[in-house]
Amino acid sequence: GRLGPRGAGVRAPALLSARACELRLGAPLGGAAGRARTGLRAHYARCVGEGEGAVHAGLGRRALRARASPAACASPEAPAELLAGESPPSSAARLVTALIALITGYLPIWILLAAGLGLKWPRLFIWFKGEYYTAGLGLMMLSTALTLRVEDFTALLTTGKRSVLVGVAAHLLLKPALAVGLSLLLGLPPSAHAGLVLLAAAPGAQSASVAVLLARGNVALSVCVVTILNLAAFVFTPILTKALAGGAAVAVDGLAMSLTTMQVVLCPILIGLVANRRFPAVRPVASRAGPALASLIATCFAGSGCAMIAPTLAATPPQLLLAVGGFHVLGSALSYAVAWLTGLCSGDRRVLAILGGMQSSSLAFLLATRHLGSGLGSVASAVSVSTMLLWGMTLATGMRKFGPVGVEAGA
Repeated sequence: GRLGPRGAGVRAPALLSARACELRLGAPLGGAAGRARTGLRAHYARCVGEGEGAVHAGLGRRALRARASPAACASPEAPAELLAGESPPSSAARLVTALIALITGYLPIWILLAAGLGLKWPRLFIWFKGEYYTAGLGLMMLSTALTLRVEDFTALLTTGKRSVLVGVAAHLLLKPALAVGLSLLLGLPPSAHAGLVLLAAAPGAQSASVAVLLARGNVALSVCVVTILNLAAFVFTPILTKALAGGAAVAVDGLAMSLTTMQVVLCPILIGLVANRRFPAVRPVASRAGPALASLIATCFAGSGCAMIAPTLAATPPQLLLAVGGFHVLGSALSYAVAWLTGLCSGDRRVLAILGGMQSSSLAFLLATRHLGSGLGSVASAVSVSTMLLWGMTLATGMRKFGPVGVEAGA
């Protein structure tokens, strides 16, 4: 067929043969490409379908050939599975994809729902503690570590040392000062003051790396900062608490904390790096399924935290709840501000904002119950478990929807 008097000698794209489409796209006949013949021909016609109008509008053969080039057909609208010679995804694969999107996209809602259920019916989540809690932390970290490569850390050590230093310094200097300021401003009683300071002196949360993963951020930066803080916690946590909590003595078993850090941070990271090096196909799968698994575990953490404080929540001073919420929100804001003042790029600023709003509340709760008695000293940490997850995952979800955190070259 012909396009018209001004398009003489140019074939109508809809009438091209399957072989012409394949030759035009540079795809070999047979095999996987042959299975995609119909889809390729349809997409080729769609790519250059406007050629008829272009010729009648006065464009010559050269313009029409440009529209019909392989580069034009490799547009964002092209079905990737057809261009790659693969079959379209099955209904089961589409269902799994939709389920993952439902879990990760509405994570703040699931956390809020689990928190409400934990308060109303504590027995639903009270079992999730002790060994289950530790195993959950380790599995959450493994789901993050499986997306990492050795190259991520070598690049960070080459160009991102300043970001790591700023993240560690902001945690150790800003957060304890913020806790003391909020306690004095809201007039917390001594036991609640000590509990809030202990929470601020605790290391960074392992789940913060999961939040960064959900936000499509620089997970290697998050892992480095969290690991350094956890390894240094047996020195800084008791010193900061004793100095700022009105003399409250908090003894921390350095060896036990180091072993716990190895279990829930270092070992999963090493397993993930080795798995990605030996089995490259693991990383794409983990990048898709890991956030969903981590989201489910984070939901259990939120329900467990609320189940633990359910019996004493009615007697909790409202200003303590306000102090815990303000601590996490302002921690993110101050960390972002410090990162901006020190000249970090936009991506690293937002990663540090996530880290600034999340804390190892579970460790703080364990230390508080052992060393601050059974009063209000442990309530701040218990409230923080759910509050921290709700704020951190909400922040990460917002970043995921309105632009990835990423590793940007400029501010």
